[in-house]
Amino acid sequence: MRRGAEFSVANFYKEIEREEMYIRYLYKLCDLHKECDNYTEAAYTLLLHAKLLKWSEEACAAHLTQRDGYQAATQGQLKDQLYQEIIHYFDKGKRKQAQFYENIVKVIRPKPDYFAVGYYGQGFPTFIRFPNAEKMKTTSPPGEDIKTSSGQCILGLYTQYNQVNEVQRFEYSRPVRRGEKNPDNEFANMWIERTIYVTAYKLPGILRWFEVKSVFMVEISPLENAIETMQLTNDKINNMVQQHLNDPNLPINPLSMLLNGIVDPAVMGGFANYEKAFFTEKYMHEHPEDHDKIEKLKDLIAWQIPFLAEGIRIHGEKVTEALRPFHERMEACFRQLKDKVEKQYGVRAINPFLCNMRCWLLKIY
Repeated sequence: MRRGAEFSVANFYKEIEREEMYIRYLYKLCDLHKECDNYTEAAYTLLLHAKLLKWSEEACAAHLTQRDGYQAATQGQLKDQLYQEIIHYFDKGKRKQAQFYENIVKVIRPKPDYFAVGYYGQGFPTFIRFPNAEKMKTTSPPGEDIKTSSGQCILGLYTQYNQVNEVQRFEYSRPVRRGEKNPDNEFANMWIERTIYVTAYKLPGILRWFEVKSVFMVEISPLENAIETMQLTNDKINNMVQQHLNDPNLPINPLSMLLNGIVDPAVMGGFANYEKAFFTEKYMHEHPEDHDKIEKLKDLIAWQIPFLAEGIRIHGEKVTEALRPFHERMEACFRQLKDKVEKQYGVRAINPFLCNMRCWLLKIY
């Protein structure tokens, strides 16, 4: 809470154009981060000071050099010293620049987890008190009875995002069933209620949390959800294939689980459930407006085959003798899947020149 207070005060001085006080509170916040070993956040905080300076020989005003360690006569000199310190903090924060480009290609990097936490009820004072709060037992949006109650309720949600860094938009998706339950196919009436959160600032940043400035909700139909799921699966296969092409030493287990979960119908059911739900005459007659979306889904199914083929080829080259029977069974399942998909949805082929060029560029850069 103290870091949040320092951040709020710094922003206040920035808004009223009190640059000297703004910088002073940036350094107070930076020191608090260093005390907690939050060096990445400390670096982002110093970066706000550096952005106030020019790469020039313009003289440095006294209020710009508030730390004894800075010996700079010009703004350009001070900016250079600040960036040196910023790089040092990023390095301590496990963001080493020397390994950055290599890690993009070779390392399956863990992504940070983000949680949206909502505070509902009139019982919360200006400075939120956690001990008296009750955790909500549902992921549904709270009603007016909770929002206006005299108590304190906390709703915590695990959110998804499209990128790892410079993130400001987060999503939380909740499945919602509509209509009669279909015991043979759960996808037919599986809608997605997606809540979009936009934070005041990008993460990671100078704090480990930021206030949500806007929230809105969109509904994803069962067919749209199927298209999105197929696209994400294809991207996941392609990304893992590229990682193995660029680093033959990567472990094979994640690739094994991914491929087998798709080609073996006993594991996941594949996309057969989509065919039962959306590719029937009954559905197309009742939903003529979905024609283009159905064709999109068929196209994604067809494109999955060449991605799988490359993944299984790599798997065959790297598999141990002990796992050879597992690989051979996976190959047999894939051949059946390939024959079925190509007969129904056509043949797709990856341009080998473009693939090789992409891999070459990744190795260069």
